[in-house]
Amino acid sequence: MRHISLFARAALVAMILVAAPSFAGAASSSDAALANAVSDKLMEGKNDFDATSIIVTSEDGVIHLRGSVQKRGEIQRMEEVAKRVPGVKSVESQIDVAQDAGGK
Repeated sequence: MRHISLFARAALVAMILVAAPSFAGAASSSDAALANAVSDKLMEGKNDFDATSIIVTSEDGVIHLRGSVQKRGEIQRMEEVAKRVPGVKSVESQIDVAQDAGGK
């Protein structure tokens, strides 16, 4: 089980808030709540991936995942977790593989 420090969790929340659009048509409070719900699910200790570098945003129920992971297989597992969150219409991933050690 992965333990995430309070500092890392606070940093992730800060990244989400900074990544939220601040121009006309900014994300609604329901989009912000949905992005937070997805982020919480991705950060759960029972997951077999590290989502600490993933930024989650939402626009009209479409979840956008951005960042990098160590293994290619983590991307699909993150997308699957995000899709299971109530209210998510679809998931668009722009996650890069920082270092593909085995590509699982």
